[in-house]
Amino acid sequence: MYPEMKLFRLPHIMLVPLLLLVLNGCSHKAGNAPYEGAAVYYWRTIWQLSPRESDFLHQHRIQRIYLRLFDVVKKDGVPMPDATLRFSQPLPKGCALIPVVFVSDDCLSADTTDSSLACHIADRVVQMGQTNDFIFSELQIDCDWRTSNQAAYFAFLRQLRTALSHHGSFRLSATIRLHQLRQTPPPVDYGVLMCYNTGDLTNYRTRNAVLDAKEVRFYQQSLGTYPLPLCGAYPVFRWQRLFRNRRFVSIVRDLNVADRQSFAPVSPGLYKVVKSHSVPSPDPSAFGLRLFAGDEVKQDEVPADSVLAVMHLLQTQRPGINRQVIIYSLNDKDIKRYTNEEVSAIFSAE
Repeated sequence: MYPEMKLFRLPHIMLVPLLLLVLNGCSHKAGNAPYEGAAVYYWRTIWQLSPRESDFLHQHRIQRIYLRLFDVVKKDGVPMPDATLRFSQPLPKGCALIPVVFVSDDCLSADTTDSSLACHIADRVVQMGQTNDFIFSELQIDCDWRTSNQAAYFAFLRQLRTALSHHGSFRLSATIRLHQLRQTPPPVDYGVLMCYNTGDLTNYRTRNAVLDAKEVRFYQQSLGTYPLPLCGAYPVFRWQRLFRNRRFVSIVRDLNVADRQSFAPVSPGLYKVVKSHSVPSPDPSAFGLRLFAGDEVKQDEVPADSVLAVMHLLQTQRPGINRQVIIYSLNDKDIKRYTNEEVSAIFSAE
């Protein structure tokens, strides 16, 4: 099982230190993440910075880059690596790198004694670090787990901590979605609260599926008592949602909705397709995406003042959660829509 991810296995370490690591991974403490300062997510398949992105790292004194290395998805019924990051440039000096792996929740095994997935991921992350000459002291897992597979996910995280210990001493962190604040926290050292993708993007009535303060308020009471150290991650991206007869079709990006030959404004953030045409598909394996006259496009974006308002809301419930601020994500098309002053305000928000 999982042949592409099996790279090497180091000898087991002594039982007592290993047991201590496992026990530490099971304890939970409230508070805030162990870091402070500015950080970014990098969530693309090629490491290649534009001049604007390089300047952004320098100007805003980015201290950590949460670097997505690969996804784990099911292929032919077997968990396999997908969308692996390729490196076409040297990694920047002066920024700590934290590898991130997205794990599709259908890859979690109902057999909580099966540690093969955890071992393969740990081995693959370590070897990618060695191959691409970067040192790291933490691994982060991104997984949209649910109550129904909580036991499987928590067992996987404990197994992953054990597998990482064969390679050295590492922190283990995880992303936390808003709805997960009402669930038992995972056995990790700290969590990153994802303050984006807060709404149902498939629902025509959703006002803004990227970030809506009303959605955040719905969960804010759980934030103050959530027994796991946290920091916040906030959006600087936008997307467009395509609807046909008010039924969701697809996420699209970079449509020129200002083109009045193809789109007509209906209301703020809502546009109607006036001329049928094709656009690149968000699925790289697909040929294209057809837009038909009468379709509607909702453009969800978040101005800086809305991000700051949500940050303040969380800070009142969880003082210090913005000690480290992470933005999602480092991308030329997104960061150019914010002024330097707006970005600085986000990174320094209390």
